[in-house]
Amino acid sequence: MLGLPGSAHQEACEELSVEFIGEFYADLQYSDEGKLLAPRSAAERHPITGEQVYERVKSVLEKREWKSLNGVSLTLPESATKISICVHGE
Repeated sequence: MLGLPGSAHQEACEELSVEFIGEFYADLQYSDEGKLLAPRSAAERHPITGEQVYERVKSVLEKREWKSLNGVSLTLPESATKISICVHGE
């Protein structure tokens, strides 16, 4: 199952022994707490460029971290041993 790392989805998968793969949304904004911001409104107010998507993916793959909308460093939980990277096409 794919889902946000550290979420209730991940906890449920672990309890049921179902494989969980954390999903990183490279083209969406995150709050300082690591929560996804409402996709449509955040993208309209704070668009992310292709170069920013590239840098975020590179940082997640190399260091397991990226920046929130306000520049706070966010890190994938240690329990996220696999990661899927999502980029929306619209």
